[in-house]
Amino acid sequence: MSARLPEALLDPLACPHRPDHVDLRETHISWVFLAGQRAYKVKKPIVLPFLDYRTLAPRRALCAEEVRLNRRLAPSVYVGVVALVARGAHGLEVRPECDPGAVEYAVEMRRYDEDVSDADQAVVAAQVAGDTGSLPLPAPPLAELDTERPVERLLDELGETLDAALARGCVGAPWIARA
Repeated sequence: MSARLPEALLDPLACPHRPDHVDLRETHISWVFLAGQRAYKVKKPIVLPFLDYRTLAPRRALCAEEVRLNRRLAPSVYVGVVALVARGAHGLEVRPECDPGAVEYAVEMRRYDEDVSDADQAVVAAQVAGDTGSLPLPAPPLAELDTERPVERLLDELGETLDAALARGCVGAPWIARA
């Protein structure tokens, strides 16, 4: 699968909204494709001391978990998980997550002006409209967010206990609560 990536998603025809062009940003664990008003983040099929993305199932599950967690603080950005389906001999196409032909998954996000935060944009819009009473409330404090040990829940969904993952060295952050 990775032989098609990242090149296949640089083709604007891969995206349902047909952007003029697609730019690539790369991190050590992901490819991020900036496609017009959308961005698609694909987990690389790699293994590092703190993660194992070798197979499709964990990459899909972690895409879903990223959306679930990040929607709490940026609900207008995180659209959901999409499937990447083979298109022709070497291409890919973005499709709904439930597509049975999925060969990869990605997090779909709405793009934003990278130079201006959402909060700054809301303040400017409210000031221009003369309606500062309509400003959005700030995000909830981190203490109010779900603290039901999401790492353990995700590992359980993947069929692995936290103890087994710790023993393999796949997770090991000091902030993970142990029973």
